[in-house]
Amino acid sequence: MSGVASSAPGATFEVERFEWTSDDRLELVGRWYGLRGRRFIRPMLDVEVDGARRRMLALLDHKPWAADEGDEWIAAFLWKGEPAELAGAELAVGPDLAVELPSPGSRAGARPAGRAKSRRRPAKRATIVREVRPSRPSPRDTELAAARLEVERLAAEVAAAQGEVAELRDELERARAAHAAESDDLGRRIAAEREAADGLRDELAAARKDAPAAEAALREREAAMRTQAATHAAELDEALRGRDEAARQRDAAMRQRDAALRDREAAVGERDAAAAAERESAVGERDAALEERAALQRERDAALRARAAMERELTAATRARDSARRERNAWMSRARLATAQRDGALTEIDEAAAAREAALGERTEAIAARDAAIREREAAVREREEAISERETALRERDVALRERNTVVHARDEATHTRDAVVHGPDAPAHAPDEARRARPSAPSAADHFVPSPISPGARGPALRVWAPRVAAVVALLLLVAIVALLIFWAT
Repeated sequence: MSGVASSAPGATFEVERFEWTSDDRLELVGRWYGLRGRRFIRPMLDVEVDGARRRMLALLDHKPWAADEGDEWIAAFLWKGEPAELAGAELAVGPDLAVELPSPGSRAGARPAGRAKSRRRPAKRATIVREVRPSRPSPRDTELAAARLEVERLAAEVAAAQGEVAELRDELERARAAHAAESDDLGRRIAAEREAADGLRDELAAARKDAPAAEAALREREAAMRTQAATHAAELDEALRGRDEAARQRDAAMRQRDAALRDREAAVGERDAAAAAERESAVGERDAALEERAALQRERDAALRARAAMERELTAATRARDSARRERNAWMSRARLATAQRDGALTEIDEAAAAREAALGERTEAIAARDAAIREREAAVREREEAISERETALRERDVALRERNTVVHARDEATHTRDAVVHGPDAPAHAPDEARRARPSAPSAADHFVPSPISPGARGPALRVWAPRVAAVVALLLLVAIVALLIFWAT
């Protein structure tokens, strides 16, 4: 970025940065000096690209219509299309103040390969290409210049509004395409959810069909196991009762035998050896009986263990039945949950579609409001052009009235000359009218303010014809000033 020093006195603008901050944004940063209380209008950037002129109004992000002496001043401009090489750039901030800018720098982040980041360049003073400060400015020229600039600004705003409308239309088309794609995606998702729900429904129906058979099988198995357990328990109880009866009989026999042994020992004292042998034999038998009793006890314990094992199998079968019931209930719960989730998803989809339709309606209303505002602005521009045309018509009528007044004054001079000839007689010098004509100031001069005397009441008609266009022109001028003020107020 480079700048050209200005040698012109008065306002100066030092450019600190003029570059592409993004592909669609040009940003200008600098400082103003020598403004002396001037107030800017909305800045306008006029650039030349490929031999064609393009005008852009400053964005309202930084409020660039006010500048303080020496403070940082920022103006950003929206660029449509790809960034291009600018052959020239001119910034207009008022009807009498324009600045020629240097070429903008590269886009943000772009740097030549193999070079390190350079230091910030010092500010350059831009060239003031138009700064008009007449000693006595003409109101008509000032108003016409302001009107031209306002018309150009309005035309640029209309072009910007048309571009925004085109962008909104493109965005609406993109939104419609995205909405269609989302609708297709949602339709596919709904179909998939419906297929999954149908599968769950089929599985639930199959589970419901198989559940009675499974429960009947479980009940039959449980009844069979209970019958088998009861049979085993009865048999075990019968065996235990038989073993206990045999044990009691053996105990009774052993008691009788012990009594007989005691009687025999008391009766036969001398047969100790035989008695001892018999006693040892009885002890052996007793030991055999005890061993038999221990074997029977072991059989009873085995029967009890078998009974416990059968009870465990019965408990496991009961648990398996409960697990099957829980699985069936879980399947039914998942099926109900899937149905509820599908209904919730369908409700959310309907709500999203309604919200999208509402957003599209609001966007359509916003576009209609923008179109209405553009039409109102175009109507205001047409009214302003009509006011300017009426003012030019009034000026032309004033010129015609001035010419008519000069004609009346000339006729009056002729009448005066005739009257002097009649009053002074034929002896009046012939060159008196010429001298009087030369002594009379040229039109328009003091004759512009001529007031007929009471002696010549016939001159009142021309005076009215002279002043009526003036009054009409003043009224038209006031009306035009009011319209321009209203337009400026609306624009700001």
